[in-house]
Order: sequence, then C-alpha cells, then structure tokens
Amino acid sequence: ERNYKVLQSLDMRRFGAAVDTCETVACMAGSHDLMLGPIADRSGEKLRNSNSNEGGGGGSKDEEFWTLAEESKKQTAEFIGGGGPQQATRVFDFAMTISDMNNLVNL
Repeated sequence: ERNYKVLQSLDMRRFGAAVDTCETVACMAGSHDLMLGPIADRSGEKLRNSNSNEGGGGGSKDEEFWTLAEESKKQTAEFIGGGGPQQATRVFDFAMTISDMNNLVNL
C-alpha cells in the first residue's frame, strides 16, 4: 500500500478580484495536490482487468472509485473554502513579479 499525491489542475479565473474579460494575457491556471490513500499496490490494474465487480481492495469497483472521488471532492472543497485559490494566485503573481523572466527562459 502507498499514498498517492495527485496534481489537480484548477481554473483560477473564477477566484480573481475581477471577472476575466480576456482582454489581457494572464496565467489564470493553478493546481492543488490531492493526497489519496493508502491504496493497495496494483489495485488499479486489478480493477481494470477484473471481469467481476470485485475491486482490488476487497470492496466493489464502484465503491473504491467513488470513495476516492468523494475524498477528492472533500479536499477540493476545503482548499476552496480556506481561500487556497486566492492565496495560490497571489503567490504565483508575486513570484512572477520578482522573477527575471529572461533568465528563466534561458535556463
């Protein structure tokens, strides 16, 4: 068994201070890490290859899938409710403001 860190892409436009009118170039994307597990090793392969509805961890395929989906939804709601997108956007904007983009491109 192991824990998995899943990078979830997020559209940050809805969290901006003003509605994005698409009149300027801006990176309005972001991400959030979902921490899922523990999940049995090779359980995805077992679920995919199984002819029955029995899942890799003992429960049904549907139960295992929806348990992970519900946990992902919960973590995303907590991230949004705690102001995570706004903070992530501010941190990224600050980093882009102080970074030397020409040097980053050359790297």
